[in-house]
Amino acid sequence: MKIKEGLVFDQKNWELVGFTDLSETNITDPIAIVATTDGVDNLATHVLKFFFRSTFFNFDFPCAFFLTRNTTSTQLNRLFWLGVSMLHTYGFDVIISCCDGASSNRTFIEMNSGDSSKCSCHNPFTGKPIFFFSDPPHLIKKLRNNLYSSGHKSEHARYTRTLLLKENYILWNHVYAVYQRESKRHLYVTDLRKAHVTIDSLSKMRAKLAVQILSEKVEKEMKECDKEATEETRNYILACATFWNVFNDPTPIRTKTDQRITQLNDILNYFMTWQEWLSQKFKNKTDQAQHFISWQTITDLKVSIKCLFYS
Repeated sequence: MKIKEGLVFDQKNWELVGFTDLSETNITDPIAIVATTDGVDNLATHVLKFFFRSTFFNFDFPCAFFLTRNTTSTQLNRLFWLGVSMLHTYGFDVIISCCDGASSNRTFIEMNSGDSSKCSCHNPFTGKPIFFFSDPPHLIKKLRNNLYSSGHKSEHARYTRTLLLKENYILWNHVYAVYQRESKRHLYVTDLRKAHVTIDSLSKMRAKLAVQILSEKVEKEMKECDKEATEETRNYILACATFWNVFNDPTPIRTKTDQRITQLNDILNYFMTWQEWLSQKFKNKTDQAQHFISWQTITDLKVSIKCLFYS
């Protein structure tokens, strides 16, 4: 969570004037972290929170928070295992770690699993594995952002990639065309409004907008109005929509024969087939990357789906 800079907490009169940064020297002793008015460079800009949630019961609480400017993967790792140890002491067993796709979080996973594509490590306190996966709301936003960045540079300078599969383009213009058709209707058939297609720093953080873009409603409208040209865009949207629906389903997956396991396996195969097709079409790695989603997004997607398979 981002916080306001330039503030300090005054211990003498207990007035909240700001926060201090979580430094490397006091990270192992959080109680010793003290904010002072000395050294503006040490003022924090973010709050790092650890939140515990029960897997099987309606029970959750924030177990710790730390004030920081930039938490490194090493700091995150040490704090995480300290938290796992403390929770274990109070009778709680940690079996899953969920975080967003920030670089420090991804490195933290690699430090424990040995590979960013793997999803688990050994928990020394329980003797069982701990599984890692990327936060679905952040991941669905990244999948939307990849589509938002896909287009021809001749049309707009902001396009940084041109998603391509089986000689068909996956383009943001296909989504924008849905919005344009919607704006002329009296009865809407999708949830697309101006906020969905005019993406700024604020709307980019709203997972709801990303979910409504990558939805079956949008795919269906494309199919009815522009079927041939939008084939692969529709397939991309359906894969993303299915991913979100499975991870957002409140009903637990209790058996390996659950249909949602098959759906996630199909999603993973879809992206792996796409990647393989590009590797055969383009020998240059740069060209392959230009026509595929970002490596951070595909890594987080693999980790999240594999986590569900193996857990």
